[in-house]
Amino acid sequence: MGFLSWKKSDDNKSISISGSSRGAETVFLVQPHGGNIKESCYAGLGIFGGVDAFLWLAVMNLSVSENDYSPDELRDFGIHLFFGFDAYQDCDGNIYTERDLLKLGKLAFGKTCFDCKEFEDFTKLTKKHLPVLTYPLKFSAREDAVYSELKPSINCPNQGFFYAD
Repeated sequence: MGFLSWKKSDDNKSISISGSSRGAETVFLVQPHGGNIKESCYAGLGIFGGVDAFLWLAVMNLSVSENDYSPDELRDFGIHLFFGFDAYQDCDGNIYTERDLLKLGKLAFGKTCFDCKEFEDFTKLTKKHLPVLTYPLKFSAREDAVYSELKPSINCPNQGFFYAD
């Protein structure tokens, strides 16, 4: 398993993890309504100040609570929201996705989804784009960072660890 990391929204620099050559730095998971979450020793597992960033992403964007699904399901939903997943639509507006993503598809698109394997002619399906996230992940080195003033954070290709320097 590799590490998870992002680039900070305000300076586009990698969030380095504690075991990297750069060492960990203090970073904040910026909150839409204030109270940014501080992480001083990021370990590369997606946890910031005790908050799982992917679980946060799912709860903030899918109108679910942490009681509706297991933490593992919510984390998986968040991972797929961040990295994307394949969904398709037929001419009647029905949505199709992989069997293990049917719950997420229903939450993301607001309607029942069907297993792709149930559709006989894939040439009649069109790619369905995910809805734009209302609350994407945003990270900053600034404690006073304002959510609405930042662009969404993107995945760090170095995983916060594998640097050339």
